[in-house]
Amino acid sequence: MSSKLPYRPSGEASGARTPPHKKEDDDKPRRWDEPPEKEPPWPPENEATLLLVHKRQLMCVAKEAMRIKFSSSDEHIAVMMPYGLGHWNTIYEWNTNNYKRIIHLDIKVSGDFALAPTPDRAVVAPYQKWIQIERNTNAWGLRPVITIFDLERRKNRLIREYLDIQGPITYSPDGTLIAAVDSKDTSRITICDAQSLQLVMTIPHHTDEVTHLAFSPDGISLASLSKDGWARLTSVHLGRTLRRYDTGGGRTPKMLQFSLDGELVACIWGREVNLWYPETGIVNAYDLNTVRRTEGWPLCISPDCKYLACRTEDGFDVSDLLTGTFRGDLCGDTAAVTSAAFSSTGRNLVIGKMNGEIELYEVITVD
Repeated sequence: MSSKLPYRPSGEASGARTPPHKKEDDDKPRRWDEPPEKEPPWPPENEATLLLVHKRQLMCVAKEAMRIKFSSSDEHIAVMMPYGLGHWNTIYEWNTNNYKRIIHLDIKVSGDFALAPTPDRAVVAPYQKWIQIERNTNAWGLRPVITIFDLERRKNRLIREYLDIQGPITYSPDGTLIAAVDSKDTSRITICDAQSLQLVMTIPHHTDEVTHLAFSPDGISLASLSKDGWARLTSVHLGRTLRRYDTGGGRTPKMLQFSLDGELVACIWGREVNLWYPETGIVNAYDLNTVRRTEGWPLCISPDCKYLACRTEDGFDVSDLLTGTFRGDLCGDTAAVTSAAFSSTGRNLVIGKMNGEIELYEVITVD
């Protein structure tokens, strides 16, 4: 008589003892409400490879943080917020070395402002001022005024001139030029001297409103986005188009950023991220709705074109700009994030909220 035990189809002997690694009820169907013995691993696309460490809360007032910018040296943070009941805004500023707020008086700004790279203490702010158009009549109207303020010495203003420009507005890397949009014809770009505010050049290459401007790191060219659907690269000295590409129209320009080496121009049109390499003419693109795991609204691009920060319904997150891959997030905020800015090194991120909270985070890569 054979001493071998009969085997089941599964290959396990019917009389054999249950292996120590297997439970008696392993073959029973699992109930829907029974927790698994081991949580399944996160999908790779959901794994955080970047930490956002809270460093400081700078302010909390009942005003929306509309725009936030770091100075080129990262020593100052400037925030644009509504001012009183008028049609203009004002600027709040902090020194990042001691986190003290620098008080300014009577800084009025409409739409946008720019921080000077050298010296790192000037802010140019355009706003609309009511003036008497004709001396012999009682006719009044709005006229754009450009004011340059000192960031550190707390003087009310250094320069004020009537100049027909409006935002977007930006400084050249060496601080000698200011580029903005012509307030009389928003399809035109105006370049003026940063010291005297005298007109240097008018660039009329777009056919619709210009929405974004950015100088190349070497200051030789100026990138621009317009509602006409074109992205252009224009010579600052000659005023001629160097490179351009057409998005096909139908999408609103949202963001523009030059990489630090000047080889990449990152543009966001609607929900589409465009990575434009002007020297080769290559444009790589992806849709945020396709690559993101949750819905997000772009806030800012890091100066090195490595990260993209987006507002979410639960807070904000940071993704890889080149691929759209998720890197890290911060959830649980009750107030919507309305603005953000990376420092020049990309190691710090400041965000502003609808309720006026301004918070500074350290960006730490863990991969």
